[in-house]
Amino acid sequence: MVTFSYQNPAEALFQGAGRIALYNNLFVNTEGVGRAINIMPHEGRRPETVDIFHNTVVASDLGIGIWDTRPEDRQWVAANAVFARRPIHGGMRAWNITGKLADAEKYLNAPLARIGVLDLYPRSGRLEVADIPIGALIEYEDADKDFNGWARWAGFVGAYTGSGENPGWQLGIARWPSPGGRPSPRPDSAR
Repeated sequence: MVTFSYQNPAEALFQGAGRIALYNNLFVNTEGVGRAINIMPHEGRRPETVDIFHNTVVASDLGIGIWDTRPEDRQWVAANAVFARRPIHGGMRAWNITGKLADAEKYLNAPLARIGVLDLYPRSGRLEVADIPIGALIEYEDADKDFNGWARWAGFVGAYTGSGENPGWQLGIARWPSPGGRPSPRPDSAR
């Protein structure tokens, strides 16, 4: 299930321990504590296998943090677009595009705008990495699709595949359209 998580001034938008697969999501937390994803021990459970990939994160403090892990467990942070004072802490990292919060405007259409105008879709040609192997990150259900539900193309980092104008759902404080109401996949000629 993909999610759009928006503003929690008191704590991180996503917190977890144990086995976690977190992918194809949008996170914006620029108020209060300004943390997006916090993976750490909780109630006696430690982070174990953690796969965080193809997320777009905009946060004023911490983008993705993985804390207090054991060497024998895999914590993988890959193909994310993360813009925060501290973009990524912990985990094995590959193919991420990171920067400070202000850098988000160079990569995303309107990442610091108010809700209703907020647009985390990539600017043309900004969130592509040539060396992501096709199939490297798709062992989970629907991991081969982006936030809009379209087939993921090789080379794009973050929650979306594509760049320019977002032809999908306009971000807002509303329920995501039901699976039957999701936008249709783009034809191959639209690439």
